[in-house]
Amino acid sequence: MVASMRKQSSSILPAQNQYSDPRTLVRRAELQRLLPMWPHELADLSLNGRRRILQFLARALREERRRCRAGHWTYDLARHAALARHMTWERGELEKLQRARSLAQPLKRPHVADPSENR
Repeated sequence: MVASMRKQSSSILPAQNQYSDPRTLVRRAELQRLLPMWPHELADLSLNGRRRILQFLARALREERRRCRAGHWTYDLARHAALARHMTWERGELEKLQRARSLAQPLKRPHVADPSENR
């Protein structure tokens, strides 16, 4: 019976690709608590996925700042700090992706007319 449970539980675990990094697991778990996003949206590590997460983080951070200024009873300093920390981290990751993407694209050289083509 234990062997059959092990087989079932191993099929539930995610593949060992992007989830093998412990930082990714912690990021995903914390973002699930902070943002109203589906797990597949948080798992999207593409350029557009990161931008979408940054939009949600920016909105949540604005709302948390508004609660702080208003002295609202639902303001949570730990949530505010976590949102700011993730905003900084996601911005850094987005910049890394953009830098890598720009380096991966070949440089486009301007067309220089060959003098022999004019004849």
